[in-house]
Amino acid sequence: AKQYEMEKKQAQLDPLTQLYNKRMVNLVLNETFQQQNSVLAKIAVGFIDIDKFKMINDVCGHQLGDEALIIVSEIMVNLTRPGDFIGRYGGEEFVFLLRNTDEAGAFGYAERIRKEIEKKGKQLREKFHRQELTVSIGLASYHHKFESYSDIIKVADEAMYHAKRKGRNQVVMMNNSTVHQEESSKKLSVNPSKPRLFNEHEAT
Repeated sequence: AKQYEMEKKQAQLDPLTQLYNKRMVNLVLNETFQQQNSVLAKIAVGFIDIDKFKMINDVCGHQLGDEALIIVSEIMVNLTRPGDFIGRYGGEEFVFLLRNTDEAGAFGYAERIRKEIEKKGKQLREKFHRQELTVSIGLASYHHKFESYSDIIKVADEAMYHAKRKGRNQVVMMNNSTVHQEESSKKLSVNPSKPRLFNEHEAT
């Protein structure tokens, strides 16, 4: 029985990082979306993508590429509350599910992860052949129009790509209310002739 439990556990984990794998991420998110709106109203989902990961692999080799993945996963483990959920979605992408949170809490968590990875990358810059180790993070808070977990994944993924387009190494949050951007102390208004569906909070 113990052997079976161990094999079952291993089938749920990514072998390199020992985080939950994509199958488990989808399973947990699907189960979460079966819960009541009062629970769902307090969740946020995030996508983390290592910036220029192909360059790290090409310049440093796959062994250091694997080390970069492990560094990111360990930082996520260290900064994540026991009640929350993290997993590797595939390649250089990671997903987190935060429970009992709000937009400010989710954004703060994502920023702590981003800053810690950037800091670790600077410490290991020589080891990584002077390649930067940073991440772009996309966040989505729950909206009642989401029909399934795939909707919130899609929005978080879109937010992450927006962070990439804005220059990488930043956090972008999206939801379905009025659009605005916050960048340090200045506010940027959005052109009303170009409406967007989501709210965006950015960190430089």
